[in-house]
Amino acid sequence: MIKFFRKIRQRLLTENKFSKYLIYAIGEIILVVIGILIALAINNWNTENQRKNELTSSLESILEEIAITHSLTTTDLKEIDSVILKTQKSLSILKTKNIDSAYQLKNTLGGLVYLQSFKFELPNTMRFIEDDNSKKLENSELKTLALKLKSEISFLDFYTNYATTQYQSLIEPYVVKNLNHAEIQNSKTSINTGQNIDYADLIKDLELSNILNLKLETDSGALRRVRELNLTLEKLEKEIRKELKK
Repeated sequence: MIKFFRKIRQRLLTENKFSKYLIYAIGEIILVVIGILIALAINNWNTENQRKNELTSSLESILEEIAITHSLTTTDLKEIDSVILKTQKSLSILKTKNIDSAYQLKNTLGGLVYLQSFKFELPNTMRFIEDDNSKKLENSELKTLALKLKSEISFLDFYTNYATTQYQSLIEPYVVKNLNHAEIQNSKTSINTGQNIDYADLIKDLELSNILNLKLETDSGALRRVRELNLTLEKLEKEIRKELKK
């Protein structure tokens, strides 16, 4: 092809047809420019297509993590709701100051020794957000939800650390000293060695009342946060599916 064009140029020059040569040269330049523009367009198309494929792959992996996390949070909500109910019942019994009702604490204080972790692993989702891939999205609602999810995950991680510290520094020492852990926990893995606890003595125990209220406050806060996370996960899933349909 190059030899073909060269022969045309040489013939025009040999025949002294300068004006035709000039027109030809301009035409050749235009063809080169058009070729370059086409090559750039193809390259841009390939780049954009690759970006879309990578984005689709990332969003699909995020959907998988959302499904797993949503399942975990649904279970967590049921468990922590049950624990809060037990703690509230324990406080209600203490509030009555009724010694005859004290024995019921054996069935409600199990919530005191329950420690739930709210550490959720979403590596692909966090990587997507931290690599600023979310900024490439045109869907502003999806961007907002992704950042909100990151914030809620971090906050629940803080809650878990706080609840663990509270359990180790306040609850566990009290239980070890004043209660029969195996009896109140009623777990198949624990062995009740038969030490009897006089629950009537606990009715006026201010320390127990304070510990129960502190745990209730912590667990209630966690419950609200997990509910918010669950709602964010549902909204994020909806927006991702909308984005994938584009």
